[in-house]
Amino acid sequence: MPSLYRYIDSTMKEIRLIILLPAPHENAPLQSRMIHATVGTVKYEALSYVWGDSIGKACLAITYVGQNLARQEMDYITTTTIGANLDAALRHIRKHSSEVVIWVGGICINQSDKVEKSSQVRLMALIYREAAIILIWLGPADECSDAAMEAFHSIGTAAGQFAFEDEKQGHNGEVDLLFTMTSDETCEETTVDEKSQATRKMLDKISGAGSSAGVDAFPPSDVADLLTRSWWSRVWVLQEFLVATKAIFIYGHKRISEATFDRAVNVYFGYSNYLIGRGTGQDLNATIYEKALMTARPPDQALHLFSRKTSSHRGSSLMSSMGTLYDQEKFMINATDPRDRGFALLNIVEDDLGLQPDYNLTCPEAYIQVSSAMLGSGQIGLLSYCRPHLNELCLLSWVVDWTTEVGHYLDPLERVLAGLSSSVYPEPEHE
Repeated sequence: MPSLYRYIDSTMKEIRLIILLPAPHENAPLQSRMIHATVGTVKYEALSYVWGDSIGKACLAITYVGQNLARQEMDYITTTTIGANLDAALRHIRKHSSEVVIWVGGICINQSDKVEKSSQVRLMALIYREAAIILIWLGPADECSDAAMEAFHSIGTAAGQFAFEDEKQGHNGEVDLLFTMTSDETCEETTVDEKSQATRKMLDKISGAGSSAGVDAFPPSDVADLLTRSWWSRVWVLQEFLVATKAIFIYGHKRISEATFDRAVNVYFGYSNYLIGRGTGQDLNATIYEKALMTARPPDQALHLFSRKTSSHRGSSLMSSMGTLYDQEKFMINATDPRDRGFALLNIVEDDLGLQPDYNLTCPEAYIQVSSAMLGSGQIGLLSYCRPHLNELCLLSWVVDWTTEVGHYLDPLERVLAGLSSSVYPEPEHE
């Protein structure tokens, strides 16, 4: 059987693309063509997904299209094995009557060629940025997926209409008030009663109902499952999602646009934060639904991710981006290759540390390289993540071991030093 991969020139921004061939039904064998293309010259989609384990592997038939006439390249047919999650994703993405041109990292990069993998990973931010749309695969349908996706689609769509109508009428303060409720730093002058009224009015308009609009707006356990899918904890999510110009969330056969999903996430956490502020857990008048919603409330990775995209994702330092990943409730560092925990942010931060993903390095070497560059640039806050007693790789004390559950071992050093300087050298008094 011929080798699956032919040489590509990453210096010329050359990539491989898969062309999924149409099929009459979902269970038909997966068939595709593979081509080479320069980023920016071909319209394609890109898949963002969790690789998963090797259990339940499936086959993908590929016709590798010969494109270099000088080398007399000929088409040849081969197969490759893919994981069950990717197999399910491709079957849901595939169309009945037309082809789908898509970039899939697990297929389009020769994972066994360290040089190619390093050079292609350096292009990934560009690949996702230039894609016509990013398809975010959350997983196959299950008993929770449809209800959660339908609720998010309904509420996100209604929230968009509500915001549009209020903007036309020149009073979108209630929308702003609701959305700022998703922050822990809500203005002190905004009282719980004001938040309650704005939230209730928002939910009334969303559901078209009366004062009980919030009841069953979000199926509690189903939404919790949706917002804790393994995709949300992938270390590559920050890059793939933040650089995307357009994205769509796919969970089973349900699809929701990025904008609609974003609004639904804001309304969900806005309402649950309102319940927290009201003390629903101890509120004897709280409804069964409200108590269930608070009990099932998941960590806020999704909210933080959308908030990060709304703000300028570029312009963040590597240190602040690490803080995003390793904050306890925003824990997004799962990776098939542990080296990726050090590499995944390099393409989307403002720092010019001279670092590039290099898969010829061992895991300890990669962590030493990243830690050394950060400390050398003055980012001493990195030391607050070092936990020598949990150091499974026997690294030096100033090197972060990203294979462990990373979190602030100490208070961030910048904050400590700032406190020391203000106490040792107090501000002069002014008359």
